[in-house]
Parts: sequence; structure tokens; C-alpha cells
Amino acid sequence: MKSFLVRSSLWLIVLFSQNVFARTLEPDECLKNLRAGIESVKYRASIDVLNKHLSGILIFKRMEDSSIRSVFMNEVGATFFDITFNAYSYHYNKVMESLDKKAVKKTLAKDLGMILMRGIYKGFPTYFTEPDHTLITLKLQSKGTVRYTTSPDCAPVELIENLGRRKTVISVRQFYTTKVSMPDSIFVQHHTVHFTISLKQFNAEE
Repeated sequence: MKSFLVRSSLWLIVLFSQNVFARTLEPDECLKNLRAGIESVKYRASIDVLNKHLSGILIFKRMEDSSIRSVFMNEVGATFFDITFNAYSYHYNKVMESLDKKAVKKTLAKDLGMILMRGIYKGFPTYFTEPDHTLITLKLQSKGTVRYTTSPDCAPVELIENLGRRKTVISVRQFYTTKVSMPDSIFVQHHTVHFTISLKQFNAEE
């Protein structure tokens, strides 16, 4: 009886391990899976920065060279900013005069780069996987790190955190109706300054 229980326990452990590993992607595959699928998506956008409230349309669009163009404009077509994100760099194509400040441009690019997982990082990501979640950490080119919390099978990320030395500097919550590549809605909250971004896809349910 004892030997039977031992064999049964070992068999259950094997089955559990196989199930966990079957749901877990390799690190490079995981990151590629999370970055994939951005072609063209349009959001209703609300941004509060520098005691200004800006509202309009934010468009993410993949270009022929695989860069991602991010354009924020008001309802009549005036452009607030236009940023191109490459894998490890970004540049502003256009920015309105009141936002044309180094700190503001850097912060806007970091916020959007965190969502797109590109343009703002250096080096290789680190991974920490447990049965119920995977943590992916990337170093910023300036300072600090960004942590993505996802499932072991790398479902789209629901929580992104920019971590300082002692506290979370920025948190990004992403909400999905279905597990597609880009979220239905996104909320970016800065915890040290008054700076928020709220995005809602045009085709998402209200």
C-alpha cells in the first residue's frame, strides 16, 4: 500500500510538472509573443500633463520598416505629438510648442514605450516564472527598470510597473475584453507627479 501511494504521488508530480511546462513559453518566445500583433489601432485619448487637459485620438500604426508610429491629435486634426518607436530608440517627428520640453517629451515617450515594449530599453530582459505568473524586467536606457506581469503562457500583460529604488514610479493597467494583442483600454498613472493617460479603443464596448 505504501509503495502504491509513493508511485501515485510521483505520477501526480510528473503530470503537474508537464502541465506547467506545457503552458510556459521560452523567454525569447514569450517576449516576441507579447510584442506581436500591433498593426493599427485607434484610441480615444485623454492626457493630463503640466496642468493641461488634452483629449483627442491616439493612433498606433506599424510602418513598413517595423517601427511603430504613435500620433496624438485633436478632433479637428491638429497634432499634439507624433513619435516613431524603433526597437531600441525613438524620435519625435512633431510636437506642439507647449509640450516641447525635454522632461515632458521624455516622459511621454517612456509611457508609450512601456505600452509598446520598445524604444526605451537596453540590454536583455530577465525572467522570473512561477506556476501562476511570469515577471519580465527590462532596464531603461536612462535609469530604473520596468516590470511586466503576465501569465506563464504569456497572455497579454495587464500590469506594467516602472520601478524606482524604493517605490513604483508609474503603473499601467491594461484591460481586455478578449486576450488580443492590444488592450481595449489603458490607464497610466504617475505616482510622483500629476500625469495621467487614459485610452479607450474605438471598437471597444463602453
